[in-house]
Amino acid sequence: KKSKSAVIEAAVRLVLAGERFVPERVIALASARSGVKSAKAAKGPRLTERQSDILARVSTGKTNKEIARDLSLSPATVKAHIAAVILALEASNRTDAIYKGREFGLI
Repeated sequence: KKSKSAVIEAAVRLVLAGERFVPERVIALASARSGVKSAKAAKGPRLTERQSDILARVSTGKTNKEIARDLSLSPATVKAHIAAVILALEASNRTDAIYKGREFGLI
């Protein structure tokens, strides 16, 4: 949306030629994330404030619907946050995420 028309036109031409177009913003975000991973290994995982809040509520036994109602979110949004927490903590499921969250002092 924010790209200049010349950039959009070049991207379309590139895609039509069978190539891939990746916006600079996406490349910057990917680079930043790869840097976060190495920092994670040294300092432990990092969660956003919302993710920490949701993990704390999951640890009390609340369902996605209950958490969604408490935080005025949709259950799908809660599910997405929980998936991000599981990924960040390298957990295999919700229970493992709670265990690892406590282990790292996140909850």
